[in-house]
Amino acid sequence: MWQLIDSAFPIGGFAHSAGLEAAFQMGAVGTTESLDRFLRISMGQAVNFSAPFVAHVARSPADAKAADHLYHCQTTNPISNSASRVQGNALLSTATEAFSLPQLQSAREAIRMNELFGHFPVVFGFVMNLLNYSDEQAVDAFLFCQLRGWMSAAVRLGIIGPRQAQSMQNEMARHREIGVKTALSLSLDECGQSSPLLEVTQGLHGRLYSRLFVS
Repeated sequence: MWQLIDSAFPIGGFAHSAGLEAAFQMGAVGTTESLDRFLRISMGQAVNFSAPFVAHVARSPADAKAADHLYHCQTTNPISNSASRVQGNALLSTATEAFSLPQLQSAREAIRMNELFGHFPVVFGFVMNLLNYSDEQAVDAFLFCQLRGWMSAAVRLGIIGPRQAQSMQNEMARHREIGVKTALSLSLDECGQSSPLLEVTQGLHGRLYSRLFVS
């Protein structure tokens, strides 16, 4: 698990800000207080939408294809949809080479044949299952990676400094732990986008005049 969630594991997560760059440029985020609000909303969105997919596939890897197609249909924002597929494919490619599991190679082939989209939460849950981790561990690791990515984006955008980011990440750990329990309790029929405003902000990223991040 440490190898999988290490920042050196190349899945391209640090190229994405999950809408923070757009929120920053539009003036919605620029202070510690507004960043804290953004992080809480983003965590809620992840807990109510993407994390249940991680949990479901970690429990039932045979459902990965159906979950992948459902996630694709529900992620209507083209910026978020593309970012999810890019990160998912990068995770799958790196995990295939790192762990040499035939199931991962088969999944890569399915993506090449356009049978799978390879969305990040689905691939994350699939990989964690193959590495013999529980659904709870998979969701906790997933939310940790998400939070770490948001904090990294905030530092690179100059909203906060590195030390303050570590303090805020520690403060958010409690919300992450609560979020794990919530995500595990939700079925795929119950999960959905919990913050339409955040989704709109993420969708505006492609209209920014200058961009540091891909999404």
